[in-house]
Amino acid sequence: FTSDNGGLGVSDKLGHDASGGFRSNKGSIHEGGHRVPMIIRWPKGGVPQGATYADLTGIQDLYRTLADIAGVDVPDGQALDSISFKKQLLGQSTGPHRIHQMTQTTGDNGDLAWRENEWKLIMEIDGRPRELYNLTGDPFEQNNLIAHPDQRERIGRMHKDFLALNPKGLIRKKK
Repeated sequence: FTSDNGGLGVSDKLGHDASGGFRSNKGSIHEGGHRVPMIIRWPKGGVPQGATYADLTGIQDLYRTLADIAGVDVPDGQALDSISFKKQLLGQSTGPHRIHQMTQTTGDNGDLAWRENEWKLIMEIDGRPRELYNLTGDPFEQNNLIAHPDQRERIGRMHKDFLALNPKGLIRKKK
């Protein structure tokens, strides 16, 4: 059980915080727009009861994970942004299955984000860095570190790594 994006903003008006206190809601570049739980129950398949896995995962990772479990090869050119977390799911590995992830919002003026472990760099649609958060110490994104002098090197490296994806079509002039 999971969701494709965060909670609906309309729930706030009804007195329910569907985003669990995370900043913003469904479709936003902030954690309330993308961070959702995933619940998996498969006792006969070897998933340990009560186990948790808190490392970076995207719903796109289900594609390769399910193919891996089924023993099916993923055709070349398919699921390029998917990484299997079968070993983590079955308790065969405690390390993260991914350390980077790109996120984007929808629409013509959508924002972009590049995750590197616990660090998240948010960029304008034109590719300019706008916000930086350490999600381990600040999961609710209250302390933007973009102007912090100690973070300049990290921002530059993360931005360069994001641009190395060659995100054609994602970076465009701001309307």
